[in-house]
Amino acid sequence: MRLRKKFDKALNILKVLSNTSWGASRTSFLRVYRASILFKMDYGCVIHGSARQSVLKKLGPIHHFALRLFSGAFRTSPVESLYVECCEPSLDYRHTS
Repeated sequence: MRLRKKFDKALNILKVLSNTSWGASRTSFLRVYRASILFKMDYGCVIHGSARQSVLKKLGPIHHFALRLFSGAFRTSPVESLYVECCEPSLDYRHTS
């Protein structure tokens, strides 16, 4: 999936920005995430809406990984707590409303 590769490149940039010693602040990090990844997901939500559910499930982990980087949460943290901590809704909610 070509879109997944683009998101992986953007996530690598976010990994660098999330460095605790010299990385970006939380608000700057969230702005970069919204501009580089979330914008592309939202822009294509009309097309994604007609895709199979198995294809759409591949976008969720990208969103969750970025939220984990942003919040500094562990990999085992529940996804729902990430949404609350980062004040970001789930992708399903974003694309249906």
